[in-house]
Order: sequence, then structure tokens, then C-alpha cells
Amino acid sequence: MAAPRRTDIHGYGKYKKNIIEIASFLRELYEGNIPEVVDHDEESRPWEKMIDRPIYGRICTTSSADDMPVKLSDQPNRKTAFVFGPETVCSTLLQYQPYEMLIHLGFLPEYIEMKVKLHKKAFWVVLLYPESLPQSTPILPATWDGVLKFVQSSYPDAFQIVKQHLYVMKNNPVEFFEAQAGLKFIDVLHDPEGPNFMSYSRFRRLPPPQLEWETRLFLYCEVRIFELFTGNGFTKTANGLKGEREYICENYDLQKLGEGNYVAVPLTVHIPSAEGGNDDQ
Repeated sequence: MAAPRRTDIHGYGKYKKNIIEIASFLRELYEGNIPEVVDHDEESRPWEKMIDRPIYGRICTTSSADDMPVKLSDQPNRKTAFVFGPETVCSTLLQYQPYEMLIHLGFLPEYIEMKVKLHKKAFWVVLLYPESLPQSTPILPATWDGVLKFVQSSYPDAFQIVKQHLYVMKNNPVEFFEAQAGLKFIDVLHDPEGPNFMSYSRFRRLPPPQLEWETRLFLYCEVRIFELFTGNGFTKTANGLKGEREYICENYDLQKLGEGNYVAVPLTVHIPSAEGGNDDQ
């Protein structure tokens, strides 16, 4: 993996940046227009010194580079989404080029390749101000308790069975449930209309008692609780390292947040080839 590209955002100005200025800086960085590379440490330069107020964000996908994100997730009927916080906005987003950034944020290489090569999706960084969100639906840390709260509010008919199976899900990896199911969960995502995709409607139609693997597959498909979800509020990289602070929220309609409260920055994701080069998105 290529070494992080680090840039000192303080060289971009001597005052705290707003969301528009951060987005402009990212465009310049991702387009290769900022050549200076210096150290950038979250510990020594906390986000409070870099931005005017907290900014949260998410990596989003759309059907093409001509279509800006409408919601945090473009999946039909998706009710929840994971976002990163100001800690990540002021560190990882400024340090890595797109593919390396996605890996560092906890995306599986197979998932990135599926989105880019099979689904031909375009990637975006969406940034938003939390105060523009509905007060009844706050952004919460992505812990197992946070997931349970969102299931209770967004998938009420699944709440009791998820709560019942929570201990087993917290203490076993996805592979444990895949062995029970006899299928790879990530393969199910290729076909949301297929017989194995565990949508909310299908989960509700299952005859009781629902099995543990069925509940885990429901969280995998609907809430996107993937292999690298730790439940401790941080992502985990594919090689097992602790990643970024992670939060969970509703799948907001971005246009309803109001102009100036969110911004989308396009990403060009180059998939590393087996020969060590890059395959263009």
C-alpha cells in the first residue's frame, strides 16, 4: 500500500475552516494540486483547532459521476448509515489518496472492487454539519448499544429478536454465522432481490423462532454491519488494525439539510492491479 499523502491544512490559511473550505481543500488534494507533504498528527493538532465546528461525513456512491448523492446511502429503503466524525475529517481525509483512504476507513478490498468494477459506481465524500440534522435523530457512536437503539427506532419489529441474539452476535465473527447459513454473506449483497438477501420485510416474514444467523444476516444486509464492525465505536482495517471513530445515523435526505450544510466531493478510485499498478475506476 502506498504511503499516506500528508498535507498540512494549516498552510491553507491561518484560521479555522468551514465545511466549504474543507471541501475545496480536499478537491485540490485528490486532484494532485497540492504537492507539499508534511506530517499531520491528530493528537498534536485536534480538530477543534482546524475547523469552525464539528463536521461529520460519509463515503457515498452513485450510479455515475454525473449524479451527486441524494441520500447518505443510495440503497433503496435503507434507513441507517454509518458516518465518520470530525476526527477523521481533519486527519484521514487529508492524509490518503482515495483507495488507501477507503481501506483505512474499513472498506474491504473485495467490496471496493465490487462497487467499482461490477456495479460501476462513482464514489463521493459527503460532509455535513450535525446541527442541520433533525433533533429527534442524533448521530450516535457506532457501538452495539448504538446499533440496538437504531434498530429499535428504525426497525421496531426486529428489535426484540436482535436484542435476544445480541450477546451471540457481539462475541462471534461473521464467519461463525456464515458456517451456520452455508453461504458467504458478502455474496448476498450482489443481488438485493435474490432469495438470500435478508431485507427487513423478509426478516419479518420468517417463521419464529428466527435463527441467530438469520438475525446476523439481517443486520449485514439492512444495517450494513459487515465483517470489520467492532462494536466499540471504531472501525477496523482489513489487516486487523484499529481504524477511525465511527458513528451511526439515519439515512438523511441531503437536500433537506439545506444549502451550505452539506457538500459532496467526487473521488476517483484506482484499484491496485496484481502487477502493482492501478486499474482506473
